[in-house]
Amino acid sequence: MSALGQYIGWGLFAMIKFILSPGAMVVAGYTLLESIITTSIGAIIGVTIFFFAGEKIMDALEKLFRLVFKRKKKKRVFNKTNRFIVKMKNSNGLFGLALLCVILSVPVSGILAGKYFREPLKTLPVLYLSFTTWSVLLSLAAWGVKIA
Repeated sequence: MSALGQYIGWGLFAMIKFILSPGAMVVAGYTLLESIITTSIGAIIGVTIFFFAGEKIMDALEKLFRLVFKRKKKKRVFNKTNRFIVKMKNSNGLFGLALLCVILSVPVSGILAGKYFREPLKTLPVLYLSFTTWSVLLSLAAWGVKIA
């Protein structure tokens, strides 16, 4: 496989399992800079895709759920999960999501940002910076473990 193909593969891996990708790249023998750049670009592309597709994905899942379980659309009821999401959104906002994005993954972060923070010019730069920062931190941690 060509070098470009390998970088694309690592970028796709970063879109799906971001928390593991910087460390995996360092362990696979890539340099610290290659790890940071590749995983950051993969996460940025993934967040952008899922941000703009997030509302459509949520609507499709809701329709599928109703179709499978043959339920009619009901008035929204607030359960513990809904209350938790609303509380987190109102108390921590976009910066709380940016802090937790490494745990939530690229797709979940992008979908939540697309659903709850709809202004792309404000939301996307914060998420880009967050994933890039996490890429640097995770790559440095893996590099430190590797050389120790």
